[in-house]
Amino acid sequence: MEKTKLLTLAVVALLLLNFGTLGFLVLHLSHRGDSAPHERDHNGPADFIIRELNFNETQKTEFMKLVEAHRKNAEVLQKKDRENHENLFNALGNNDTVFINNTLRTLGDTQINLSKATFLHFQEVRALCTPEQQSKFNSIIHEALRRMAPPR
Repeated sequence: MEKTKLLTLAVVALLLLNFGTLGFLVLHLSHRGDSAPHERDHNGPADFIIRELNFNETQKTEFMKLVEAHRKNAEVLQKKDRENHENLFNALGNNDTVFINNTLRTLGDTQINLSKATFLHFQEVRALCTPEQQSKFNSIIHEALRRMAPPR
C-alpha cells in the first residue's frame, strides 16, 4: 500500500512538473514576441513589408529584385565573416598579435560592410514607396529588422 501511494505521488508530481514546464515555455515564448513559424520562413520579412506597405504589383516586382540583390550581397559578406572567424580561432595557439589584430580588423570591416549594405538596401526600399508608404515604412522598419534577425 505504501508503494502505491509513493508511486501515485510521484506520478502526480511529474505531471505537475510537466504542466509547469509547458506553461513556462508558452508564456516565455509569447513574451519574447517570437513570430509564428510561417513568419520566419525565407520570405517572412519581405512578405511582411509587402503586406504592411500594401505594395502594388510594380512595387512588389522592384522590391523583390532589391531583396534578391541584397541576399546575394549579404551571403558573400556572411561567408567572409565565417571564414575570418575560422581564421581567428585557428590562431588560438598562435601568439602572432599582428595576424590576430589584422583578422579582428577584417572581422570588424566585414560587419560594417554588412550593416552598411542592409542600411542602403532599406534606403532603396524606402525610395520605392509613395509618401504615405514612407510614413508607414518608418513605423514598421524595426519590426522588419527583427524578423530578419536570426532566431535567438
